[in-house]
Amino acid sequence: GERLSGAGVKLWGETPVLTGGLDQVEPRAVAGAAGESFVVWRQIFAGVATLLVQKTSAAGVGLWTPGGLPGVFVTGMSGVDLRKPDLVYDGAGGVVVAFEVDVGGDINIHAQRIADSVVLWGDVLPVCVALGRVPAG
Repeated sequence: GERLSGAGVKLWGETPVLTGGLDQVEPRAVAGAAGESFVVWRQIFAGVATLLVQKTSAAGVGLWTPGGLPGVFVTGMSGVDLRKPDLVYDGAGGVVVAFEVDVGGDINIHAQRIADSVVLWGDVLPVCVALGRVPAG
């Protein structure tokens, strides 16, 4: 990750959110309060995609590392393709993450709220669950 001042000056240098041989794709970031930030990304473990989210301090230090993990798992869903994550700061020190779930070609939209390294809406909150593909736009 990288943090810039309002004048475009680098404040962190090169500060990775996650390193290693695993595939990390589709990152999204949002600012929180007091210089903190949140990053969500799609992580590929042994061919299975899941989503993780990390909160960083104003200095770029990861704050959500439960059990030594690089971030918090957004959902415990398995056997489905989780993709296209996005997030918004909730104004209370956490984030709401929205994402697509592909279940056998049916694309549904789900969300999860996370604060203090804890998922708050059970496994996930279904936002739009329909047979067939959700129309674009």
